[in-house]
Amino acid sequence: MKIGSMRETLPLCGETIDLISKKTEELLLALKTEKANVLRIRLSLEEALLRFADRFGENTPVTYSVGKRLTQYYMIIELEGDTYNPLADDHAEMKNFSESLFNGLDPEYSYSRGRNTVTFRLTRRKRNPAVSLITALIAGMAVGIAGKYLLSPEIMSNVVTTVLRPVYDLFFRLLNAASGPVIFLSVAVVICGMGGVAAIGKNGRGMVLRFMYLSFLVTILSCLIAIPFFNLEYAYDMLSGTEFTSLLDAIFNVAPNDVFMPFVSGDSPQIILLAVVLGNAILIAGNKAAGLKAIVEQANGVGLKVAEWISRLTPYFVFLILILEIWLGDWRDFIGIWKPVVLFLVVSVPLLALFLTYVSVRKKVSFAKLVKKIMPSFLTALRTASVESAYGENVFCCEKKLGIASRITKHVLPMGLVVYMPAGSFSMLFFTLYAAQVYGVSVSTLWYIFAIISTVLLVVAVPPV
Repeated sequence: MKIGSMRETLPLCGETIDLISKKTEELLLALKTEKANVLRIRLSLEEALLRFADRFGENTPVTYSVGKRLTQYYMIIELEGDTYNPLADDHAEMKNFSESLFNGLDPEYSYSRGRNTVTFRLTRRKRNPAVSLITALIAGMAVGIAGKYLLSPEIMSNVVTTVLRPVYDLFFRLLNAASGPVIFLSVAVVICGMGGVAAIGKNGRGMVLRFMYLSFLVTILSCLIAIPFFNLEYAYDMLSGTEFTSLLDAIFNVAPNDVFMPFVSGDSPQIILLAVVLGNAILIAGNKAAGLKAIVEQANGVGLKVAEWISRLTPYFVFLILILEIWLGDWRDFIGIWKPVVLFLVVSVPLLALFLTYVSVRKKVSFAKLVKKIMPSFLTALRTASVESAYGENVFCCEKKLGIASRITKHVLPMGLVVYMPAGSFSMLFFTLYAAQVYGVSVSTLWYIFAIISTVLLVVAVPPV
């Protein structure tokens, strides 16, 4: 199917619903959308049209249009009449929560000038960004090392001054400008979402606590495993009185002097604290803060879109920054990067097998059968490295293959996909230890405690892109 703009008005009836549904599926397949997401969008579309037909009657004119804004494809259903939201359900709060986390994965309803509008934002199948990053790493190291030996110091100095250094400064200005608000909004939305999860009772609260407990557990274990593999300089052998005082000072310094400086300085712990305070204040205020909650969720969606744009530029900046670092420093520092990569694989694969074995034994299902059921969802996540792309496959796997109730899936799955990322936790920790080794950072018991806490909190705060 050729992808292009189109718009037509048809009488709302069974044939029209089938026609629109078929055209939508063809469009999604042409965009190479994940099959599970194709099914979700098609079912949501058909449900919305059927509810419109029940409310306004058959043969009511309905307008179906497809278009593109910049890089974003969209599909719109419009129907004139009094206000009626065909997407409304009993889980509207968690529906809004999942939308704010996954950057508008679900359809959106609006009403303006007598027209009911349902908008579907359509995305292409995403390629794993790790492929682009690895390519940029290899290319940057190759060009940097080659230039170190082939170019004269004068030429390298001119390129560094006129190109590489300005690019370096530009990239980190972009990161500093975007990272603070994105982390703040993501954490605030997660806190608000915890209130929705807790609303389903003891099971919901227990699930949130389990996510956080397991995240800290695997991070602590991975830290203990990794320490012997890195040559780190120790400032203290034990938690002394002086270090305990330093620990208290560090904890107290998390409280910011004002609400603006953490964003200016990029102080992640202070930003997270502000987000936690705001999120809990919104929960306590309840309906009185419904408007503020909606603003935070909408702003988070905008922030995730900005983060997505920056992530697309990251490989190009990494390529140039690597060349800069090699020309200004010692390229041999980068050779050791194999250590955290190999350590990540050595830890993550057995850990995955351990969790699957635990589920297999507890639920009394064969290990091979369990792996077969979850494999499509796992491969989608591995191929795309995108929660948004894998979300539909995860829902299908949980509800259709594993028999998990839809009520639980709608409430817990969005939270779990964001809060519980053990692989992200120990991969970030391994690279932190590697960086401490390369730059000669003196570590201590206090340093490890803060490294573990910061790792878990930052992984939770990282947008699911």
